Amino acid sequence: MGSTLLSHTGETELVSYEQLKNYSAPDPTRTWRPISHTELVDTMRESLSEFGFGLQREQFAVARDGKRLFATFDLDGIIGDGRQGLSIGLRHGNDKSLSVQTVGGARVFVCDNMMFSGDMISLRHKHST
Repeated sequence: MGSTLLSHTGETELVSYEQLKNYSAPDPTRTWRPISHTELVDTMRESLSEFGFGLQREQFAVARDGKRLFATFDLDGIIGDGRQGLSIGLRHGNDKSLSVQTVGGARVFVCDNMMFSGDMISLRHKHST
C-alpha cells in the first residue's frame, strides 16, 4: 500500500466510513461553511471515480471530538513503469483549525500530529462561502 495513516495521540480514534456519519458539521456562519466528513469523503470518491480511479483501501481517523478528519485513499491500478501505485491523503477541521488539504503521490503519510507528506500538495482550501 502507498499510504500510512497514523493515529497515535490519545484524542484520535480510527473509525469506519459508517462511523463518520455520526459526526455532523457545525452550523455555518455568514463567512464560514463547514463541510461534514461524509460530504467531503463522498466528494473525493465521486471525483476519483470520474477520473477512472477505483479505491483499493481507505482509512479514516477523527480527533478533537470528531471535529478533525484525517484520511488516506489507496487507488486501484498502477502508474508509471507499472511498479507504483497512487495514494491520496486528506485532512480538514470543522473547528476552524484546518482548511481542506489533500496530498498525493506514490507514498503518502498522514498523521494526527499534523505530519502531512506526499509528492504534491494539491489542495488547500478554506471553509469560506
